[in-house]
Amino acid sequence: MVSLGRDANGQAQNATNSIGIGRAAGYQSNGKNNIGIGSDAGRKLTGENNISLGSAAGLGDIFTSGSVMLGQNATVTKSSSTAVKPVDNVIAVGNGATVSATSAIALGTTSNSAGINAVSIGNASKASGQIALH
Repeated sequence: MVSLGRDANGQAQNATNSIGIGRAAGYQSNGKNNIGIGSDAGRKLTGENNISLGSAAGLGDIFTSGSVMLGQNATVTKSSSTAVKPVDNVIAVGNGATVSATSAIALGTTSNSAGINAVSIGNASKASGQIALH
């Protein structure tokens, strides 16, 4: 585990081969092979093989593996069901880009992909089916 910055990877569990660079990057995270670069990047994230780059990228009580979150506040949101289900293999790129379904992609500021295999491209675009362009 590599930690650089105040509270980086602090209280992390099972963080083998994980990297936290920045204040509280990887803080209280759970999982191996995760990379968090930026203040609060990957904080409280549970899962393996994730990349969170940017201030608060991948921040929150989220469950994901094999995902990439690039940009300030780019993240995976919880599914709407009451049971906690992982949202795996996603890509969220852009300030505030969010993904809430497995194998989805959101590209653009505040873009959102909420359907399995959905692709959202463009600022403020929202995809609940397969493709949304804005």
